[in-house]
Amino acid sequence: MKKLFGLSMFMFVFLSCNPHDNKPTTKLKIKEIIPDTITRDVPKWMDEDTFFQRKANEIKQLLGLPMLEKGSSEMQIRIWAPYDIKEDSGQVIVFTNKNLDWSANFYYYKDPPENFQLRTTFGKRTESKNPVSGWKIFIDSFLATGIESLPDYHELLPNYYLPMDSYAITVEIGTPNKYRVYQYAALEFNKEVRTAAMLMKALYLIMKEFDQPIPYI
Repeated sequence: MKKLFGLSMFMFVFLSCNPHDNKPTTKLKIKEIIPDTITRDVPKWMDEDTFFQRKANEIKQLLGLPMLEKGSSEMQIRIWAPYDIKEDSGQVIVFTNKNLDWSANFYYYKDPPENFQLRTTFGKRTESKNPVSGWKIFIDSFLATGIESLPDYHELLPNYYLPMDSYAITVEIGTPNKYRVYQYAALEFNKEVRTAAMLMKALYLIMKEFDQPIPYI
């Protein structure tokens, strides 16, 4: 299996492809920190990649994002994606349903080169937006894409094209009693794959409704 690489450290973390490429020496003991009441739906390759887990959690902490793995008092959907390729930056698009009211917050970050100290050079900014068509129209169309239940692209192999270098979109869903996460790499090369096309439709809606750039889809 080819390993995928992004421009920034965080995109590299979320583009780790196959745990057999670089087997971890220790197993992350997730069950020791996740309540038994939380149902987890996590791809096996993510669960076994301790480097992925460690770096992803560190970046969430630096962005001020709580761990959905422990459950979320409100329903939340997070989309991790590239933002400005020239600036080597990424974004997290966070949709939250609190008391039946939806909101959207956009987190932008720029990673330092891999050899720099992440905590001292990490840059970020945030903003809130509303969809141009209103929340009712947007969220109905957005959820109708199936974004909450799409499979991880690894389940589609070998019928999924992976170039040597690519970017990935990672989606997290958290509720009070469930956590899901999945990833799609190289979307621009897999437009004919049904579930990849469904995710692309959701991303195109975000781009249109929020005037939000999402490269490489």
